[in-house]
Amino acid sequence: GEASTRFSMSTQSDFLGAMQDAHRDLFEELSLLEQSLDFSDQQIPTELRQRMENVVSLVTCHFALEEEGGYLIAVRERRPEMAQRIDQLKAQHETLSETIRELMSSEITRDPSLVRQSLQAWIQNMREHERLENELVLTAFNSDLGTGD
Repeated sequence: GEASTRFSMSTQSDFLGAMQDAHRDLFEELSLLEQSLDFSDQQIPTELRQRMENVVSLVTCHFALEEEGGYLIAVRERRPEMAQRIDQLKAQHETLSETIRELMSSEITRDPSLVRQSLQAWIQNMREHERLENELVLTAFNSDLGTGD
């Protein structure tokens, strides 16, 4: 039913569209975070902390949606042979979430240049993760369409 948290879309294009919308929102937030990295090494601006908090919230919701009845479940149901890749992506969710939380709360925040380097690396890892997810989902769904001319 509608109250169900299970991610169900009537058509493949709705499903892929929803995933792409979610990833686009995430990429926009990552770009804003990246722009906030342009600061002097004297101190970390309040804006950067706010951007990090926004990203943590978005990433937490995003990963939960993917895992709890979202794209990853749908791919697993369609393509059980992709289970290992799905599990690797799920494991990355935990690592990526932990890393950004540690960056926000740790001693590292006393060293602005280290924060910048660490966040740049995290953003790069996050983008690569999302790219791999997109690839996985598109492969899973496109294989159903066949390889017609």
